[in-house]
Amino acid sequence: MKNQEFGNWQNTVLGIVLAILVIIGLNSYIIINPGQAGVISILGKARDGALLEGIHVKPPFITVIDVYD
Repeated sequence: MKNQEFGNWQNTVLGIVLAILVIIGLNSYIIINPGQAGVISILGKARDGALLEGIHVKPPFITVIDVYD
């Protein structure tokens, strides 16, 4: 009985860790479509240059990308 409760606890923790990793993974890239450009701001400070079309990796949660046509 004790091992089954411990196994359920482990599965719950594993599920939470996997969910956090998925959220971070989905928040760590942006896709800029053709005809658009993006400006990257990290912690509110804009960086030089523009992001052109394509897939770009970005730091999750602290970065905002403004996309313009």
